[in-house]
Amino acid sequence: MLKNKSFAFKMSLVILIAVSSIFIVSFLINYINTRQIVFSYVEQNARQTAYLNVYKIEDVLNRVEKIPLNLAHLLEYSELNRDNLNSILQSVVYFNEEIYGSTIAFDGKKNKVDEPYFAPYFFMRNGMLNFSDLSDASYDYHNQDWYKTPKDRDSAMWVEPYFDEGAGNVLMTTYSVPFYLSSQGKKIFRGIVTADISLVWLDDIVSSISILNSGFAFLISNDGIIISHPNHNYIMKSFRNFISNNPNYENKNRILTDMLSGKEGVEEYESIHLKKPAYLFHTQLPSNNWTLALVFPKDELYSNIDKINNYLIVGILVGLIFITIVVIVLSQKMTKPLHTLSEITTEIAKGNFNAVLPTTSSNDEVGKLTNSMGFMLTRLNRYIKDLKSTTAEKERYESELRIAHNIQMGMIPKTFPPFPEISEIDVFAKLKPAREVGGDLYDFFFLDEDNLCLTIGDVSGKGVPASLLMAVTRTLLHSHAKAGLNSSEIMNLINKSLNDNKESRLFVTYFLLIFNIRTGLLDFTNAGHNPPLLVKQNNEIIFIDSPQSYPLGISTLSPYKSNELLMNKGDKLFLYTDGITEAQNSIDETYGEERLKTELANCTNYTAKELCNYIFNSTESFISDAEQYDDMTVVCLNYLKG
Repeated sequence: MLKNKSFAFKMSLVILIAVSSIFIVSFLINYINTRQIVFSYVEQNARQTAYLNVYKIEDVLNRVEKIPLNLAHLLEYSELNRDNLNSILQSVVYFNEEIYGSTIAFDGKKNKVDEPYFAPYFFMRNGMLNFSDLSDASYDYHNQDWYKTPKDRDSAMWVEPYFDEGAGNVLMTTYSVPFYLSSQGKKIFRGIVTADISLVWLDDIVSSISILNSGFAFLISNDGIIISHPNHNYIMKSFRNFISNNPNYENKNRILTDMLSGKEGVEEYESIHLKKPAYLFHTQLPSNNWTLALVFPKDELYSNIDKINNYLIVGILVGLIFITIVVIVLSQKMTKPLHTLSEITTEIAKGNFNAVLPTTSSNDEVGKLTNSMGFMLTRLNRYIKDLKSTTAEKERYESELRIAHNIQMGMIPKTFPPFPEISEIDVFAKLKPAREVGGDLYDFFFLDEDNLCLTIGDVSGKGVPASLLMAVTRTLLHSHAKAGLNSSEIMNLINKSLNDNKESRLFVTYFLLIFNIRTGLLDFTNAGHNPPLLVKQNNEIIFIDSPQSYPLGISTLSPYKSNELLMNKGDKLFLYTDGITEAQNSIDETYGEERLKTELANCTNYTAKELCNYIFNSTESFISDAEQYDDMTVVCLNYLKG
């Protein structure tokens, strides 16, 4: 796996991959472009070569065509006897070396001579002028292609190559021209004038075309018959038979179609003659629609390119080997300091903060990294020293907080039931600070045999200052709560003491009540605290409305006033701090007073303890994994006897 390899190895690998990619891409681009350039050059050269030879052949064919055309014109406007015709044909053949033979073949019904047919044929063979009479009934020239086809088409034309058995007895092609007799404004067919060309002559021209080492040229007729080819066994056979017989070779029909339709272009070609892939350039002769084709073997065409590319590949491989050696040596040299720093870092990670760094005088990245690590070690040792001191201080502080927590929890009643000997009431309370110490408080005690003093409060803020003010408030309650005083009088005394000795900006929301367990009369005063809920015996739940005054410790200008409420047997008084109603979950929803009222409706028959635990559990479930931001306190007074 690469992740376990060294940085030097990874860097060398990346550089080599990048350099190799550049070399390979450059090589491919050069190779493709070079092949395209060579192909374009060869195509252009093939086109010029083909045009030159087409011009040579066309020049001969055009000269040959003019002779039978002139003879036909002469026959249409002149009356010539047999001797004249023989003399003309002898001259035509003798003085035109391109022409192998010539005849004037009359239609037997329309000629002016005695014989039913008249077709003298003169031809050259081995440098000697020869004569053959085609009017012999065994030859039947009326059914020969060179006679019948131009007659039927009523036009001069080059006929398909053929072996003229019984006349010239060679492979030839013939240019045939019909001639006519004009009578009463009508043209009456009289016969055919011909000029024959031996395919041997054409083959000499085509065979002289030189293409690379084994390339060649060939000529096919407009019916796809091979007229000229280096392999004479192919002549007079269909070109289709000499294209690759590979069943996967899909170009076979298209190549032949393009060639016979007169299209000019270059085709990829599999030659049976060469037995290897090649390019085929083809173009048509204008006079007779024959196709001249030039074949370029692919291996010979690109042989020089392949040699150059082979040399280039060897050069690239040598260059890559050299670059590999250089990169490996340089990367190892450059990464050696990093390797040393890596080993030292491992030692530091194991806890050896006194590791010795190598000395460096360079100002490069490695030098800067070494200096930075030295600075880091100095700062780290200093930080560890400071951390030890801070940790000890924190542990001492946490220990003091635990002690303060224990002291605070020891100041509030935590034994339940608190008055087991008194059957008229059931009291339960529960407090959970948000931190080690908090500012919520509750308390209850009897002022005399009949009157229970019960309070709940919430100091603004949290932590140690709030806990201290909570302790002061509780102390003042026990100092000023006396039998014979109502709730407002006690509240005013506590408020005055807090304001007289106030050294902070903290204040206390406070609810104080005096409950007569004999009569059920509830005397209460609210100093800015949340209104308690009364759970009546008929399951009705109501908030206890009272004129709320400002919290304790703010001002003494407006004295507190008490209120009274009569509780019946089975009624419960539920008191709480805002840590319950203002508790929030992870999506910032608030528990709220309405939810509290709804939850209380589910536990109207619960004992004081069961009711407090139920509301506590409901609040904590609502908060779920969110943080508790405020102290939570609940107190329940259950009046059992009225």
